Amino acid sequence: MPKKPEDDYQLTEPLVEVVIISKSTPETGLRVLNAIREQGLSITRSAFISGGKVADYIEDFNVDLFLTTNR
Repeated sequence: MPKKPEDDYQLTEPLVEVVIISKSTPETGLRVLNAIREQGLSITRSAFISGGKVADYIEDFNVDLFLTTNR
C-alpha cells in the first residue's frame, strides 16, 4: 500500500488555539463553556467581561488574530 503524506507527520499540539473573549456576563459564560464541553471542543481559555473593553484582554491572551462580529 502506498505511503500517505500524513503517515510521516503527527501533530503534538493544535495548529491554532481558539480563545473566547466576550462582552457577555460570567453567567452567560458558564452556559457557553458548558456547551463547549458538551460538544467536545478544545477551547480552554476564555474571558466574559460584562461589557468591558475587549482590547484590554488581547495582549493578555497573546492574540495574533482577532475576529469579531463588530456589533
